[in-house]
Amino acid sequence: MSDSKPLESSNKSSNDIDSDSQQKEGESDSQKVWVAELFEEMIFGSKEKTNSYSSADGGIWKQETGHWNYYNNSHSLEEKYLDVVDVSQDQVGNLAIKLKNGDLYQEKIDGSQLKFNDKNKCVGFRLSDGKNGQFIWDGDELEAYTAGNIVWQRAKEGDKYLDKWVRSDSQSYWVGKIEFDDKTGNLVLTDIDGDDKGDVIIHKTDGSKEIIHANQSRKIVLANKLEGQYDANGNLTKLTYPDKTIREFGWQHDEKTNQYILNSVVVKRADGSVNEHKLIDGAWYLNDEKEKNQFTVDSKKMQYSYVDTATGSIWTSRLDNGFDVVKTNDDEYTVNKYEQITQVKIGDKTREYNYLDSDSKKPSEIYDKANNIIWKLDEDNNWVSDKGEKIKGKAIVDTNGNYSFVDGNSTKIFHIDGTRIDQIKSEIDGSTIERRFIEKKIETKITHADGAIREYLAIKNSNGSEQIISETRHYNGQKEIW
Repeated sequence: MSDSKPLESSNKSSNDIDSDSQQKEGESDSQKVWVAELFEEMIFGSKEKTNSYSSADGGIWKQETGHWNYYNNSHSLEEKYLDVVDVSQDQVGNLAIKLKNGDLYQEKIDGSQLKFNDKNKCVGFRLSDGKNGQFIWDGDELEAYTAGNIVWQRAKEGDKYLDKWVRSDSQSYWVGKIEFDDKTGNLVLTDIDGDDKGDVIIHKTDGSKEIIHANQSRKIVLANKLEGQYDANGNLTKLTYPDKTIREFGWQHDEKTNQYILNSVVVKRADGSVNEHKLIDGAWYLNDEKEKNQFTVDSKKMQYSYVDTATGSIWTSRLDNGFDVVKTNDDEYTVNKYEQITQVKIGDKTREYNYLDSDSKKPSEIYDKANNIIWKLDEDNNWVSDKGEKIKGKAIVDTNGNYSFVDGNSTKIFHIDGTRIDQIKSEIDGSTIERRFIEKKIETKITHADGAIREYLAIKNSNGSEQIISETRHYNGQKEIW
């Protein structure tokens, strides 16, 4: 990529134009531009008609007294949209809006917005990541492209437009094609001169972009800044995460099957640590020592997975550098990039955990969807439930879906199946008390220091009191039932 220089001496690449579109984000129009897809039937496809539609930003379009009104997410009427004459929606949820002056708008479900003139030419766009731009047309020829406050003016030779674009603020230029795909909403830049000749950059409405090089290798950058690099054969060779973690993948061509086999995974973390996994004679080695993991890569999804052969658990990377983990019995738990358990699914029961910071292994919020309880830390570091119960202690979670509150000799355990166990150990005589709550039943077990055991079975009455229905005593191998 070259710096901006006088017109006579330098040209720019499509990467320069790409970077210009990010420089003045939000400056081109301070007022929200509502756009939605409304083309002719051959472009837009079939539409669903009703009298109200939800907008991508949480607002609602309503057809009232013969015209359309827009109510924002505060349920207030937006008067600046009173010139809308028609709203429709396609089968995937994209909105189409038409104004009295003939302008056509598109609002996609990914949050991107497009504006079309009465000749179905796109004259403005805003991608879901905030990048925006405008197009100026001379009939069917694109005359200029505006990104923020930067204007790229297309050069002419007589009446003929050239594939040469001059930047307004520096008079540097770029040689290539700028095209807009009406059907997908993608902005396509093609280099036709210079060091990047043949490169194609595709900006997609979800904020991602794809760079296809002349040798067919490519790079994909998602809206969350995750970068994936691919070789000319379509194999994912590198993932660079927003936190600067890098994973590199090596591939070997198998001539017998004419397929590419993953043979190395190198993990480089921001702290400088490096782990190198290699496939040697069918077995995986970590830093030259045989390991229990087996690796695979899904190039299309930009993900890699490994199977822990010791437990059978399958770890699959997420786009935020965390992992989803499926255990051998199809139960699942989710680990974020800080190695914190954020969600556990056991059958149809789910629990979710939030943390105060990236270093903490103890959660600060517990959403026990399995038993419809929410726990949060108060200012005094007490755990308070939405049912009004208050517990002291640190919270501990495990991959089986259980969580515990531990405070000295007191432990309260909440199992995923709804069972609760309270354990207390006496500092005076060493005896322990365990109370197990199972629906309306309460099982109490007292174990004395000399080995004697007393067990009680009680039921909880409607007024909250406990009624003992049986007692069992164990001592010196004898058992008595009272």
